[in-house]
Amino acid sequence: MATEAKPAAASAEYYLIKKDDMENFMERCMLAAGAKSDHAKSLASCLIAGDYRGHFSHGLNRLGTFFYSLLYW
Repeated sequence: MATEAKPAAASAEYYLIKKDDMENFMERCMLAAGAKSDHAKSLASCLIAGDYRGHFSHGLNRLGTFFYSLLYW
């Protein structure tokens, strides 16, 4: 499952997290909010793709919006 995050540089303020670990985290968040398994997996994949392609406004930072929208639907 998740591996320990490692500092990106000498500073402990930034961490590198494996892409698969982040995608798994996103999927688990959406499952916890009540999403169906296939929907949670699809959303996590889309959000990771946004970050991976450099469109950070369409990646991880959207997770909270989707999470709370589903949680309080």
